Amino acid sequence: MNQNAKTKKELIVELQELQQKYQSLKKEYDKNIAGRKQADLDLQTSEERLREINKTDWVWEVDEKGVYTYTSQTGIDMFGSLPEDVIGKTPFDFMPPEEKERVATLFAEIIEKKAPIKDMENWVITKDGELRCVLTNGVPILDEKGNLKGYRGVDRDITERKKAEAEIKRMNEELLISNAEKDKFFSIIAHDLRSPFNSFLGLTQVMAENLQDLTMEEIRKFSLTMRDSVSHLYRLLENLLQWSRMQQGMILFNPEIIPLCSIIIDSLDILAEPAQAKEIEITCAIPNNLEVFADVNVVQTIIRNLVSNAIKFTPRGGKVDITANLLPDRFIEISVADTGIGMDREMLDKLFRLDGKVNREGTEGETSTGLGLILCKEFIEKQGGKLWVESEVGKGSVFYFTLPFAEESEKRNLGENGAIVSEPDDEDGNLKVLIVEDDETSELIISIAAKMFGNEIALAKTGEDAVIITRGNPDIDLILMDVQIPGLDGYETTRQIREFNKDVIIIALTGFGFTGEREKAIQAGCNDYFSKPVNKYKLKAVRQKYFSK
Repeated sequence: MNQNAKTKKELIVELQELQQKYQSLKKEYDKNIAGRKQADLDLQTSEERLREINKTDWVWEVDEKGVYTYTSQTGIDMFGSLPEDVIGKTPFDFMPPEEKERVATLFAEIIEKKAPIKDMENWVITKDGELRCVLTNGVPILDEKGNLKGYRGVDRDITERKKAEAEIKRMNEELLISNAEKDKFFSIIAHDLRSPFNSFLGLTQVMAENLQDLTMEEIRKFSLTMRDSVSHLYRLLENLLQWSRMQQGMILFNPEIIPLCSIIIDSLDILAEPAQAKEIEITCAIPNNLEVFADVNVVQTIIRNLVSNAIKFTPRGGKVDITANLLPDRFIEISVADTGIGMDREMLDKLFRLDGKVNREGTEGETSTGLGLILCKEFIEKQGGKLWVESEVGKGSVFYFTLPFAEESEKRNLGENGAIVSEPDDEDGNLKVLIVEDDETSELIISIAAKMFGNEIALAKTGEDAVIITRGNPDIDLILMDVQIPGLDGYETTRQIREFNKDVIIIALTGFGFTGEREKAIQAGCNDYFSKPVNKYKLKAVRQKYFSK
């Protein structure tokens, strides 16, 4: 037997050792395989994440001269269609000139320090010519000796964020300006409200304490002054409320087809007396049937403010002319021209700005806030029109504004040259009038003004009484109808009267002048619509329009 031959026992032991080594190696191999699979999965996940980043962010590399040596697909899509559209170029090739100069200075400082690029905002021009803002971050690439070989980094498009930041900044600036304007505005209002109040309170105190010693002429002058103070206060408060409602977005514009001439006549009633006091002639050369598409209350506010200013700054014996022309762009151009003192260029530049208050009194000391013109400009622009002014010192002023033309007017005859001649005044005072008014003070005021029609004036405090009186007096020529009477209101009263009397002229009267009321009155059967207070100048316009011979 060979001495080198292993015994069976030895072979078994050796085999067991080999099996153990095999199991150990297999276990190590399986462990390595599992680790490699996990590594592959981790790598796959990282690659997917990188691809997601690359969809929105631009990954790039540049050499020490700033020349692109690598770009992700995002960069290619932004600046071209092929890698060659980016690789071989520098970031400055994609920047506007002024941006290139700014960023080059910053980049030179960073390179000199071999510093990382941290959140550098810069603007680039895309292949479509669009200006975009990118946020750049990068790290330096160094060789083993520490020499700079280039940069590797990422650009992220933050254009929308910059737009949002700019919008927030703009809104904050507007808010600051608005607050400053409001402070200025309230200081103006506080000053201008004080003046008429002081005048009114002072005069009433003098009258209360010295009534027995005052002559009738002094009482008359005091009454006229108080009236002027209250009128000024009324206009100021009206503008204040309108401006306040506009700033809060509470004014609803309801444009409708409205007769321009009639609206202007209605608007001028409160200004007739101050014009007459200064012997200023107001003419209105506008066709009776010319119509505009606008909000009636807004048009009245515009006319009142422009004509009021014209009266203030026109010397005694001057003239104010109101005209209108149809423009080729289907707008109506309305002008308010005066023979007043005019304005210089500095004043014109401040005219429509709240922060540029023009401190100037009228030709006879009248006060002015300037708020009315600001209102006019905002109102006109809200309706798609424009407002501008032409003026020279000593030569008067002309304010122009435009409103949309009501196309239906084209179907009617507008008259030669689009102008009308003032109708002759009818002094016949033999008209029979019915006043429908429940408020005693308003009834008294209307009754006094209505005496121009004659002394046959009937009164009714309810709609039911008005129907009975009209039915029993078919010869009534004119009914002045308060639309807010209790019970049977003015609209329903008018409808019932129209069932048996189609000819009587009915004028609706209201103390509010809300948008849409004119249309509502016309639909009910009224011939026209006026806002209170009623005075002889407004009723004179009624007489000229409906009863002139």
